[in-house]
Amino acid sequence: MRLPRERRLRRQGDFDRLRARGVRLDCGSFFLNAGPGGSPGPSRLGVVAAKRQLPRAADRNRAKRLVREAFRASPGAVPEGWDVVVVVRRSLPRQPLARLVEALRAGATKARAELGDA
Repeated sequence: MRLPRERRLRRQGDFDRLRARGVRLDCGSFFLNAGPGGSPGPSRLGVVAAKRQLPRAADRNRAKRLVREAFRASPGAVPEGWDVVVVVRRSLPRQPLARLVEALRAGATKARAELGDA
């Protein structure tokens, strides 16, 4: 099941903007870059699964599926109008979904507190 187009980050400029102006948090099995998006609307997700971290394509695909499902499973965690980029680490494909959902919620809460949008 895909995320709808309006819920995905697709342009490199969006990733770069979050890297430059957003908050970067270490959430254990992934890094979370988060911040207010460029336009109002639903929160959007981007996933970075580097070949250096996960050499096997099957592991990269599994990691991306798990992150998308964690994002779907926690609809209120990321405020409307915010963009989130998850940078995958090696340990993510072995994590249970419940742990990823919990880490994503905790990371989004910390990001809101750091940017003053609680």
